[in-house]
Amino acid sequence: MLISFFRFYLPFLALVIAGALYAYHGEQTREVDRVVAEERVRLDSATAALERELIEVARDVQALARLVSLQDALENPSAATRDRLAQDLLGFAANKTIYEQLRWLDETGREVVRIDFDGQQAHRVADSDLQHKGGRYYFSEAMALPQGALYASPLDLNVEHHRVERPDTPMIRIGAPLFNARGERRGILLLNYRAQRLLDQFTARTPPGLGAVALLNRPGYWLQGGTQEQAWAFMFGREESFGRSFPAAWRRIAAEQDGMTSDPNGLFVFRTIHPIPARVLNSTRDASYPWKAVSHITPQQIAGLGRHARDKIGFATLLLLLIGALGSALYALAWRRHERSHAQLQQAYAKLSQSHRDAQAKQVALSALELRITQLANSSLNGHYIYDFTVGAFTYINSRYSEITGYDLDALNIASDGNPLELIHPDERDGARAHLAEVRSLPPHTACELRFRLRHALGDWIWCHVRDAVLEYAADGRPSSMVGSLLEVTESMRSELALRASLARFQAIFDNSGLGILVIDWEGRVVEHNTRFATMLGYAPQSFACETIDSHTHPQDVTAQAALFAQARRGGEDVFSLRKRYICADGQILWCLFYISLIGLTGQERNAIGIVQDISNEVALEEEKQRQSQILIQQSKMAAMGEMIGAIAHQWRQPLTAVGMALFNIRDAYAFDELTEGYLEQQVESAQGQITQMSQTIDDFRNFFAPSKASQIFCVVKAAQHALAIVHPQLHNHDLNLALRVGHNGRIETLTEFAREQTLDISYTVQGYPNEFIHVVLNLVINAKDAIMERIERRQLEPGEGAITLTISASPIEVAVVATDNGGGLDDAIMARLFEPYFTNKVEGKGAGIGLYMSKMIIEQSMGGTLMAANHGPGAEFTIRLPRAE
Repeated sequence: MLISFFRFYLPFLALVIAGALYAYHGEQTREVDRVVAEERVRLDSATAALERELIEVARDVQALARLVSLQDALENPSAATRDRLAQDLLGFAANKTIYEQLRWLDETGREVVRIDFDGQQAHRVADSDLQHKGGRYYFSEAMALPQGALYASPLDLNVEHHRVERPDTPMIRIGAPLFNARGERRGILLLNYRAQRLLDQFTARTPPGLGAVALLNRPGYWLQGGTQEQAWAFMFGREESFGRSFPAAWRRIAAEQDGMTSDPNGLFVFRTIHPIPARVLNSTRDASYPWKAVSHITPQQIAGLGRHARDKIGFATLLLLLIGALGSALYALAWRRHERSHAQLQQAYAKLSQSHRDAQAKQVALSALELRITQLANSSLNGHYIYDFTVGAFTYINSRYSEITGYDLDALNIASDGNPLELIHPDERDGARAHLAEVRSLPPHTACELRFRLRHALGDWIWCHVRDAVLEYAADGRPSSMVGSLLEVTESMRSELALRASLARFQAIFDNSGLGILVIDWEGRVVEHNTRFATMLGYAPQSFACETIDSHTHPQDVTAQAALFAQARRGGEDVFSLRKRYICADGQILWCLFYISLIGLTGQERNAIGIVQDISNEVALEEEKQRQSQILIQQSKMAAMGEMIGAIAHQWRQPLTAVGMALFNIRDAYAFDELTEGYLEQQVESAQGQITQMSQTIDDFRNFFAPSKASQIFCVVKAAQHALAIVHPQLHNHDLNLALRVGHNGRIETLTEFAREQTLDISYTVQGYPNEFIHVVLNLVINAKDAIMERIERRQLEPGEGAITLTISASPIEVAVVATDNGGGLDDAIMARLFEPYFTNKVEGKGAGIGLYMSKMIIEQSMGGTLMAANHGPGAEFTIRLPRAE
């Protein structure tokens, strides 16, 4: 018995153990890969937060380096230019609050202007307290950079009087070399940035995870993370560093930008962070000290990843081994019983042979055949039976039949009570009755089959599949008994019934869905569609025809749809969507969202499911929103029409006077007989010139009030000149000073007169709507004019002192337009609501409250830029930033 047991169990044992080891290795590998992916996401989140903050700081340096007041001071470092620069830096420091110092150091390293911020208030350091920093490393390194480059010092703790300042004050110095208009080096601009804000964001933006995340400097010392003794160790002369603790990992981390490495100390995932991100660099030279963001997973944590998999796979393995042992034991027991039965049968056969030695050979052979048939029936997986029609009872069933039905022969006959139909479910009895009739009518050696539910001895119903044939015939030729085999198919029938129910549910969803559904083959042909798709397009379902996905599609959407479907067939996305138009039965257009999802293989052919959703209402709402937006823009222009009419009246007053004088001169010359052909030609030419100027004025205002039809590339400088040319006469009439300043190639070009022949040949282009941009500039200038006039009326400003300046500058990525005035600025409460629709701080009747709201919507929603407001010196400052277009 043991030999039979181990003959089956040992191969099974080896197979199970090999499978368990393979499964455990694969599960642990997947766990490690998942943790590495999660740690990369954590580092990406933290480094993205740092980069956003550093980009803002770098752009602050670039913006300050382009300050008009700084350019003036570089050209002429007089007390007046330094004072204007200091005022600009004071306002910037107070507004930002993240810089401890803002300094201009000349080419020798001496501080020229220095602004200190103590966390509450910004103040200018007196000239007598300015220091010489020519020997500091950051001065020499920043001075060596080319024009347009940026410099970032190492991140360390602030040192005052050769001692580390307490409490710890992390600091990084961001700067840029300064050049005048002639390209001569004039020192550096340096900002001391409070880096604790950066470190706090690094910690706050790191999601919870398995590894310990740290921020390291270039030599490998801890800046954030680690223990209290490890952080900033290099500032206090201590040697504790990440590079000393993990030398092998640090060599790999220091040599590569991003990646993952492992050694006996654990798993390390890392990212490189540059204090000056590449997207804001104007030079190929990276003047910064990179940092490393590292997540460390210990060997104990890695080992813990496989614990759950080990327990789960171990339990499954143990269970399989127990089942295998039980199966092997049953197999050995059955084999032993078989051998014993075989021995007993051999003994009985020997006794029978001995007692019937003289019997005929045919009878002996028949007995042996009957014995073999019985053994074969008992070892079969099917239940076998014989039913005698003449007595109405079962005369034989094998052991497998009893296992399936729970009946032995006597119990079976008692349960059937002379009628085998009594054991069959009522719903299948008619079919069983017909089956028995068919069996009796079939030719010899012919069988027929039937599937029905049979009552088990325990009372449950089991599904069975039987195959019956006539076994013997009576003397009159009628069947007297039948033989059959029975197979239990309960599980397969349950699966079949479940499949039928699932198909029925799918068909119900397909037929009754509120969405159009299409079944599409790999070539784009529509195999089937539901009723809703036909009714969506206004067709009767029985007469609707849709051969391909292009059928009933608007011609303008066919190309885009074909491109997406072709991309999917080439191995692109398995699911895609498209906004498209269908042409309905009545010719109307129906906007829909069309989803296509590729489904599994059918042989060698793939199919797709198309879902059609009616989005006509959403499209109508979008179109209405766009129309309302255009109405608001025109209302804003109409609200400015009063100002424009005044400008037209002022611009026409002088030409009309000149025309009138020409007519009086002609009349007087004629009255005194002095009218000559030459004199008449001169007066007519003069009057014609004035009339032409009036006609050009009408064209300017007509172009302004016509909305731009489509987005286009236009020059910001020319559009600004156009706007100022419209409003300049009105401002001149109020004795207000208007100036346009444009920074170009390190110089400042200034324009104070705005006649057509006086223009600046500078081109900074953006993508957008030129007339709407002119509208925005006019809004800002007119609002500034109104604020200045209020101050003059309250005698807070003398006539002739009012000034409005429009400054335009550009970087490689954006164009900035800054409108400043000396109208007194705005209160914080007004500033908070400045861009709300229908909000105005003007007296009743002088403002509708939609000008600034529409200006912000035009700049930010239609042109992809920003519009911000702030108080600046004696007035307000509005800054427009637009992406630059080449």
